[in-house]
Amino acid sequence: MINSWPEFFQNIGNITIKVTPGCNLKCVYCNVEAATPKTPKMTVDRWKQIADLCITNTKSPMVGLEFHGGEPLLLPDEWFEETVAYSRFLAKKHGKLLDLPMVTNATMINEKRLQKIADLGIRLCLSCDGPPAINDELRGGGERVARALGIVKQQDVPKGVITVLSHSNWNRMPEIMDWFDGVGVDNFMINFLQPQGRGLDGNLLTGEQMFTAMQEIFEHMYSTNVSVSEANVGSRVERFARGRKTPPPLACSEFQCQAGRSYIAIDTFGSVHPCGSDVFNHGFGHLDQPFDFPRFDAM
Repeated sequence: MINSWPEFFQNIGNITIKVTPGCNLKCVYCNVEAATPKTPKMTVDRWKQIADLCITNTKSPMVGLEFHGGEPLLLPDEWFEETVAYSRFLAKKHGKLLDLPMVTNATMINEKRLQKIADLGIRLCLSCDGPPAINDELRGGGERVARALGIVKQQDVPKGVITVLSHSNWNRMPEIMDWFDGVGVDNFMINFLQPQGRGLDGNLLTGEQMFTAMQEIFEHMYSTNVSVSEANVGSRVERFARGRKTPPPLACSEFQCQAGRSYIAIDTFGSVHPCGSDVFNHGFGHLDQPFDFPRFDAM
């Protein structure tokens, strides 16, 4: 049995950290039922506790601590300055490489804030479902997202883009990819709707719709010599070309899921979950309480 959190974290190298359940948007399909911006934010002490447990105890040479939400940019710059500084101090002390990604809806990004994010070494991933008119059908904030993409392009800050495949865009992927190309997005990743939260409210796509969208993405990549790359299609083509000997680490397409093994999620209040895609129906326990869980290698 694993009987302590420090022992549990020996195998954990990547954590999605839900720094707030709050969000300034109310996306129709949101899988976490994000609440209003007035909801609680993670304390600096809670972040430090998570960083301590992972960086100090993990056997992994690389540690990934992901700022996630809700909308993480609801937290002030000072919070990020303190948590990043502490995490980097620990990583250097224990000889670990540190990756600090952030997933944001991009609506709160301006020139000054983007520079702060870049200076802190936070790796940016923006949520965007397409041009403003398409994005706004189920999300909102489309013009602000487009403006943020323009600022990111102007300042030449590395970024990724996540696009949720939904009823607003599944049959418009070539149009979206052409728009991405025009605003400086050369890579993105499709997320399929999760049957959770508002995603239960009649918003799920059929298998045929999902297949059609991914087929059109592949055909666009082929016909344009990959002017814009989609990560899932790209990884599968690469895997086909290389065979199955070198699958990418920590990918949801792995034959063996890494949830709870080398990857976990932790919510704003310290509850630990095996996967960041669903922090409502499953949980390991709470960081402030004793932990007792069977080893995976003994199951």
